[in-house]
Amino acid sequence: MKFVLGGMTNMYEELSHIIEGAMEADKHGFDTLLIPDHYMWGRSNERSSTLESWITLSFLAAKTEKLRLGTLVTPIPFRPPAMLAKMISTLDHLSNGRVTLGVGAGWSQSEFEGYGEWSDNKTRVDKTKEGLELIMKLWKDDVVDFDGNFYKAKGDLAEIGLQLERIEESFHAVIDEGRIIEQVPPPYTTVKKGRTVGVVVSRGPEEVIIPDLTRLTTDQARARLQEFGLILGSITNRPDDAPEGTVIDQRPTATLKALRNTRVALVVSSGPIHTRIPIPKLVNMGLNGALGRIRELNGLVWIEWVEDDSQVMMTVIRQMPEPGIEVEDQPVFDLTVAVRTGFRPTAGMVDTAGIGAPPPWMRGGDVPPPPPEEGRRNRIPPEMLR
Repeated sequence: MKFVLGGMTNMYEELSHIIEGAMEADKHGFDTLLIPDHYMWGRSNERSSTLESWITLSFLAAKTEKLRLGTLVTPIPFRPPAMLAKMISTLDHLSNGRVTLGVGAGWSQSEFEGYGEWSDNKTRVDKTKEGLELIMKLWKDDVVDFDGNFYKAKGDLAEIGLQLERIEESFHAVIDEGRIIEQVPPPYTTVKKGRTVGVVVSRGPEEVIIPDLTRLTTDQARARLQEFGLILGSITNRPDDAPEGTVIDQRPTATLKALRNTRVALVVSSGPIHTRIPIPKLVNMGLNGALGRIRELNGLVWIEWVEDDSQVMMTVIRQMPEPGIEVEDQPVFDLTVAVRTGFRPTAGMVDTAGIGAPPPWMRGGDVPPPPPEEGRRNRIPPEMLR
């Protein structure tokens, strides 16, 4: 287990406590001492006189033997990265490799405006990423030619008797525009003085326009994506009125720009939704009430009139489908309705409110039901139940 002392400050008036804390931590086996890296602690804070953190750490390095020393944290955009790299590497050398660099993008606008330049959140993060890339190159490479969006560092090949030539520019998915992708001859090759070092420079990631894939099949969408240098991503199925197997949505959406080899996710129609409708009990209901329930379900109905004086007039005595089962989409009912012997149904006998004109078999009080050879069944179309 390692112990880190991270509650120190870099206030000028706390210097004696900082020194004492560092020496005690070193004495008692702490692994690391971290101090904040701020020049200001806010406009309204009267106790804002601070020590320069990296110079303070250099002083503490001379007072300690084993304790690692670092910051919590150093805002990379606050100083020129190349200068910061030199400061840290110098301290690391003088302390026998005891430096820890904690990094951040910075948050104090007043501090940045007091000693440099304030930028929005995205810019500060981008500067941090680019600054760290430059710092790592300066620590590892003998000659650094760095041409970033925010920072530049030109290594003089002439000092070692070589010349630099840009031989090609190429798109690259990872390496930002203006950075070197590769070189000829490769690093650490021994060459004669006067040799030209050719470099391939990145044009940045290649962007393409996302095509519109809606209404295509999955295979067609895959082929279309390949034409644009894109890759088919996940496929999600969703009920829709579009033909089954066709694309109904995509992410990223069409017309947006994306890098080559970006994955495009599809939503594919699984066909229309088939709703399961439970069949209600209509037996023993009056016909008008039964028709009302069928109207609510957007159903169709066939009616068979049966002369039965033992039943209540215009009552449903049988039904198909049976109650409790479930059917898909628009249900079709087959009802048997009891009437008195010799009864002839008329339009006024059935509630046609909201249904429209009564069906032909109900027009006129003297029109009898269909004869037996036609099955004595009469279908009420859906438009007359609405």
